[in-house]
Amino acid sequence: MFCHISIPKISHHNIHAKSQLLIPQIDSNAVVILGDSRLEWGLKTQEMAQGKEHILNLAFPGSNGFDIIRYMINNEIYPKKILLGFTPNYWTYHNHQMDKEEYSTMNLFKTTIKYWLTQHSFLYDKTSLDLYFKGEKPYFIHHDYDEYGNVLVKERGDFHEREKHQLELYADLNKKFNRDSLNTYLNELAQLLDELKGRTSVYGIYMPVSDTIFSLEKPHYQPSEVNAIFENFLDFSSSFANNDSTIFYDGSHLSPGFAREFSKNLAAAAKQKQGGR
Repeated sequence: MFCHISIPKISHHNIHAKSQLLIPQIDSNAVVILGDSRLEWGLKTQEMAQGKEHILNLAFPGSNGFDIIRYMINNEIYPKKILLGFTPNYWTYHNHQMDKEEYSTMNLFKTTIKYWLTQHSFLYDKTSLDLYFKGEKPYFIHHDYDEYGNVLVKERGDFHEREKHQLELYADLNKKFNRDSLNTYLNELAQLLDELKGRTSVYGIYMPVSDTIFSLEKPHYQPSEVNAIFENFLDFSSSFANNDSTIFYDGSHLSPGFAREFSKNLAAAAKQKQGGR
């Protein structure tokens, strides 16, 4: 069959099927992870919960999480905790407008089928064919999602090429940095978090990055601005002054093995932070 020919297949993000499955599960006892792929890849709910909490990983590539916060506020759903990622260079962060989605069994079925087709059929994925005929290989060869939204990303194994790609991306973000856009982001964030006060404990998280990535983000990062917005802010931005491939996929995303250890440490740090309030 055509879908079984030996052309490397891009692994696509399961954004809408994942949201259809998990967002209806948010309740007053849930812990919700929001933000970009740093949190989606780097936080493992099983290691954080240790069987005691219902944690949902609703972080998505390039997401600021504002749409899901709006959905919760609009529907008067206030989870126990929100862990929200923060990255200063990504003042361009968008969201996937999940506050405007209708969540139903039928939509879950449709989005799941659509995701399966993009993963297995070239008829729904022209990009894989384009890369093949250009002689290029896709970075991502598989995305495995579990029932809590955690993702294990398998790549083709070229760490240095992926790292180079990330550095080019962040160098471009640094070059195009716009202070007014960051101010808009911070103001909108402050307004949303103000509506959650007294209802949900919110923890801002600056995920670990390599020194090379952090050097590109640091010029635009003012800790005092962020601390003024979050009641609790956990800053791991410069925790690791190297770019060891056992720690990072690419300088920006944690490797699966290290992500498990980091998730335990983050859960302990959040618990200590809450106890110190």
